[in-house]
Amino acid sequence: MTTTEDTTTATTARQDGTRSRLPDPTGLFPELTALAAAVQNAFRNGPVPPATLALMRLRTVQVIGSTYHGVAATHALRKAG
Repeated sequence: MTTTEDTTTATTARQDGTRSRLPDPTGLFPELTALAAAVQNAFRNGPVPPATLALMRLRTVQVIGSTYHGVAATHALRKAG
């Protein structure tokens, strides 16, 4: 029998052995995947420039305190110019 914790551990594990401290909510709310995709498409196709979106993501991860996502947001910001 697979528990929610087992599923969360498996889905959040990274190649380098680290894993997220936050559980993966898609196991409990599978509709979040479609919702997140719709939000991303709205952002990408909207009037807000990619650099502004990247700044917003960086600030969000600073507030959350996630180094992993901070590195990804910094990379996206550099890529956006």
